[in-house]
Amino acid sequence: MDPLVSTFNRKRLFAIGTPEECRALSWGFRQLGTQSSSPEITEASLSDLRAAASEADFLVCFVDLGQPVPVNALLEISKQIPGVIIFTQPTPTQLLSVFQLSQWTAVTWDGSSPDHLCLQVTKVLSDAGSLLREKTLIREATKIVRETSRTPSFVEWINAPISRKASTEFSLNPHQISITIGADNSKSHFEIPSATSGPLLELKFVNDRWIPRAIDPGVVLPPNAQQEGLRAGDIIKIGEIILALRPNHEIQRLSQVIHQSTPTEAADLESLKEITNLEDYLQNLLTRSATGELQIGSGLKRASIFLHNGSLDQVFAGPVSGDKALERILTWSKPIWKFRSGDFSLSDQPSLKIQSTDFSIFCVQVRRNWSRISALVPPMNINVDVDPSKFSRLSSVTPTQSRVLAAVSEFRLVRDVLNYCPLRDLEIYDELISFRKSGLIRISK
Repeated sequence: MDPLVSTFNRKRLFAIGTPEECRALSWGFRQLGTQSSSPEITEASLSDLRAAASEADFLVCFVDLGQPVPVNALLEISKQIPGVIIFTQPTPTQLLSVFQLSQWTAVTWDGSSPDHLCLQVTKVLSDAGSLLREKTLIREATKIVRETSRTPSFVEWINAPISRKASTEFSLNPHQISITIGADNSKSHFEIPSATSGPLLELKFVNDRWIPRAIDPGVVLPPNAQQEGLRAGDIIKIGEIILALRPNHEIQRLSQVIHQSTPTEAADLESLKEITNLEDYLQNLLTRSATGELQIGSGLKRASIFLHNGSLDQVFAGPVSGDKALERILTWSKPIWKFRSGDFSLSDQPSLKIQSTDFSIFCVQVRRNWSRISALVPPMNINVDVDPSKFSRLSSVTPTQSRVLAAVSEFRLVRDVLNYCPLRDLEIYDELISFRKSGLIRISK
């Protein structure tokens, strides 16, 4: 007999669901053990909760796809009796609701293998109120976050002037199929100031992806976005206007709840040993609320990333730090790493406070930009200088171009330009590649 099944010892379990779901539950427990060891299951409804409070030892509630969790009905009894919410395919809203129910957790079930479902229920209820509840729920919530955090839910104008009275956000509703972003008075779904008139950009929802189409030549799209679709974290530029694709607000909140609910003791890192991708390893450390130092190497390069309670706190790579260092590390070839637990953060250094969802967005941006320019970046050990004859012909210089040109004039060696110019490496590379193509800079001895 399964020892988990024997823990019920003929205790009463109230099951709130359809007759078919309750029969599946009864059949599943019979498959796991003898009739005498299976719990006594009573088919119930939400109206039976008053009786359940005095008669039941456990509660099980089935929730269909898209159906709200009956939090108000379950709130009081969840403080008295442990229970399980059984989802077919949980949404972020449904999972957030379970966090409000004391002693309750969630499991998923695809409608087949009732004995497997009952095994999950038994494992949870046999240790109700323990750390198992948190681990089970956080595991399910983390799975949802990972699957959906890269899907954009709305567009945000991130450098909008403070004086703007209209909204700076626009929701991406897949039921609309096609959405336009255009100049003021263009009758577009989302309107922004523009020197031109009419629609500037169209977004079409095709095969569960938002595919952009630039209508105006001034629109700059992320690399490969027209083939692969837009992702949360992508940036679209229309002149000086910067539009960011953002994930669902609930996904961001769910990520915060996961961070707050995960135990802050030493993270269980045994299961991470098989991960061979640095980005995935870091993401796992963040979702497990790890605290410690991740030491990274690639060839002769060395770096340290400090984490504190599931937040990416400080990053150092040679002479650079912060998000500039993090971006640089993510472009390294064949990195190796070692994690040591403990609080090693430097108190006199500013904290980045990057959590799981923000890190995912950051990685998407770095990955896409690096794939676009990696074949064109100049070697670190060459000298470059500005061609005065070409510089005198420039009609205008952006602040970014000005900083890169100043660094080239002062340091010349590409490695020093990258290390001492305050811009991120990929921004510097972009300008160096552009300058080289136009002849504004040249290789020197």
